[in-house]
Amino acid sequence: MGEQVEQFSPGSIRRLREGPAWIVVMDGDHDVSTAPALIDELERAFASDAPVVVDLVDVAFMDSAILNALLAARERALARCEGSFALVAPPGCFASRVLALVVGTLISTYPDRTRALAAVAAG
Repeated sequence: MGEQVEQFSPGSIRRLREGPAWIVVMDGDHDVSTAPALIDELERAFASDAPVVVDLVDVAFMDSAILNALLAARERALARCEGSFALVAPPGCFASRVLALVVGTLISTYPDRTRALAAVAAG
């Protein structure tokens, strides 16, 4: 018999309100199959004119579709208000390594949710 192929299990995305900001929390594996859900959650968060933080702490994998969605969100945030969008990705986590290689410093990234929320609240 051949090797068993592991089934891909897409990650989860949820949106929470914390103070004046929306937090979009991503867990697990994310690729082109979950990008539409991320875009939808980001659109809903931005529609309220509140600051938006995306928590990537528990992301095990993300591909270019997710990076594109995050860069588009950054552009939307810049168009309305500098400093109203941030990411949470502690040093050493998967998302942090990918962001450092691909996005660099284009999107404000913080090691924890508390610092990210403080940054977007300050504008």
